[in-house]
Amino acid sequence: MLLGDYLAEDQLTTEEILDLIDEVSEMGVINFDITGGEALLRRDLEVILRRVYEKGMISTLYTNGTLLDNSYVDFLASLPIERVQISIDGAFPETHDKIRGKPGSFQQALNAVAKLKEAGIPVAAGATANKINIAEGKELIRLFTDTLKIPFHFDRFIPMGQGLRSEQDLMISDEKYVQTIAEEFRTLTANDPDPHSTDSSDEIGFYCGAGNSYVFITSRGAVKFCPTFPDHFSGGNIREHSLKEIWERGRVFTENRNVNCKYIRTCPHAKECKGGCRSRSLALYGGIDEPDLQMCKLYYELTGVKSPGLLSRTAERLLDHP
Repeated sequence: MLLGDYLAEDQLTTEEILDLIDEVSEMGVINFDITGGEALLRRDLEVILRRVYEKGMISTLYTNGTLLDNSYVDFLASLPIERVQISIDGAFPETHDKIRGKPGSFQQALNAVAKLKEAGIPVAAGATANKINIAEGKELIRLFTDTLKIPFHFDRFIPMGQGLRSEQDLMISDEKYVQTIAEEFRTLTANDPDPHSTDSSDEIGFYCGAGNSYVFITSRGAVKFCPTFPDHFSGGNIREHSLKEIWERGRVFTENRNVNCKYIRTCPHAKECKGGCRSRSLALYGGIDEPDLQMCKLYYELTGVKSPGLLSRTAERLLDHP
């Protein structure tokens, strides 16, 4: 599960979060990840992380790295922290600092990576492709793989949350994203024929598990499928109902828990893509059960084989423009 949000007003109190940790441990939760906004702005974060590990769970901490000083690195080193993911949104200082709105934040992020590695703490990078940084996307990937030598997650901007309130359009096309990521993805798949696989069975499963194996809880207590789902995809609030009740009986969860791409059983790429991202399909492609065309186009680039989702969109265009 993930805990975090962009909004600062009326946040869950320390006691509310500690009670939540106690509850989810009884539910059998294994991962209790913490994100933001900026997680380190919470003065009680050390208390929260200690309780997570006292209850036998593990955690990934998502941060921009600017507040990660030596004392905090020492604290994290005292825990068996699963991973710290640092947000790096540009290959060069000018780009990253522009996106983050803070001069010097690029160097601070790199310093955080170095401190974590020196302390023996597993560290990864996270980046969001958008109109500002996509021109240097390949250099950004090289920064992660060749310079920093850390795992990375390079996703694409989805207009949700603060993104809806942005003064500029940060969206890029599917094609631009695929052109940037395809080479690296091809390398990954060459090393691992099924990079998303979690087991060796014939089950197709889910690409990300949103609403199936994890949930996102906002700083105000709303329980959502994931951070990039719209606010109305909330099954309830932990200030009004227990998480167990929301998970088992919340309308959004009971109605959508097992929704996947409508072509999941017929697509030749299903074993690899596992249906793609339901949030992206909802936001960009017309519905929660529609194909994630970003993934369709990526696998077409890799294999030359069109998915049913791409074929259906081609047919729709021909009908619209005979």
